Amino acid sequence: MQNYFFRAIQLSVIFCLAGCAQGDSKTPDVATYYNSNRTLIREQYHQILATKNYEWILHLHFRGLDMATASENQTELAPNSSSPLLSKEHPFQTLSLAEDEAAILLDFNYRNSQILGTMKYRNSSGDRALKAISHLFNCSSGTARNLDKVLFVLSGGSMGAGEAQYFAKELRNQCGKTIDALVLGDAIVRTGYFPMGSFANIPDTTPCLNFFENNPLLHGKPVRNCINVNIPWAGHELVHQSGILFINAFFKDLGNQSEPVAEITE
Repeated sequence: MQNYFFRAIQLSVIFCLAGCAQGDSKTPDVATYYNSNRTLIREQYHQILATKNYEWILHLHFRGLDMATASENQTELAPNSSSPLLSKEHPFQTLSLAEDEAAILLDFNYRNSQILGTMKYRNSSGDRALKAISHLFNCSSGTARNLDKVLFVLSGGSMGAGEAQYFAKELRNQCGKTIDALVLGDAIVRTGYFPMGSFANIPDTTPCLNFFENNPLLHGKPVRNCINVNIPWAGHELVHQSGILFINAFFKDLGNQSEPVAEITE
């Protein structure tokens, strides 16, 4: 029982930052929150890598506001001969997606050997994203090639959080992979899951961070099984980007990317 308790602390502390034990905390923006706790985040990231024997980290994001302005047409993880992915070991069985697996963004321009990259999809494209992951890792009957060696971070904003919820369930069913960490922004979780108001389909020990705007005029609110950080009066359009902004900051902090990840926004 004691070993399980400490394991739960280990897994959740990567996003359980200063003050979380007192309940919801406040911050003016994601950058301030991250920079105030960057040392702890990096320390616990490397601890989790060592504990779970992960070799890589992959991030998949479902955007929040979809106004038919973003086309899912990117299919190449390494689009040219200078792509960093070509010069390092990776777990993928292919570097090209099919048209029905294409993403809004495929950013794999990281020199860091542990960072694979970010895949970004619309908030209604859970099945499309699942096809892509199944293709990349050869998922079949609840098993996958090399996916157990990947620290899989999922993020979603607004309605994208609900799609992330669905994706997490199907990823476990089809590929046998449980999400390792979750970052949300003004999450709108799907109904029909128990317990209500929680992000379903992840173990209790999965680190989950939700940025939200506690504004009575909007619908941002805490998620029951996540650490909740209030960004007061920032505006829903900004807060729902919190998940991808947080992971961008994390990847940038790990260093050695060939392009500035700060440019990757909603």
